Amino acid sequence: MNHEQNAGNQPRKNKIRERKQNMLITVDKRGSINLPASLRRQLGLAAGACLDLSIGDGGTVILQPVAVYPAIHLNEHGLAKLKAARESGATAMPDWLTDEVARAETDPD
Repeated sequence: MNHEQNAGNQPRKNKIRERKQNMLITVDKRGSINLPASLRRQLGLAAGACLDLSIGDGGTVILQPVAVYPAIHLNEHGLAKLKAARESGATAMPDWLTDEVARAETDPD
């Protein structure tokens, strides 16, 4: 551990690196883990945040924060109805729906 001497020649922790590199986290009986509050604050994770889990070399578990945006999935018939509604000009759709329609793809199911 790095120590510096203060004015009274007492060792003190070097505050340059206070962040822990390794943390012991327990898996509960449901398979859930709890991330320490200090880590959640450091990563800016709030309740409901999504993490992408992947397995790296040697079985390393990798968690990365990700943003998840809702999507509308329509089949070809649904897309055709939306297109006809847009082109009719009968009413204006809300901006959020217009954005979703612009990103819509065919749902293979």
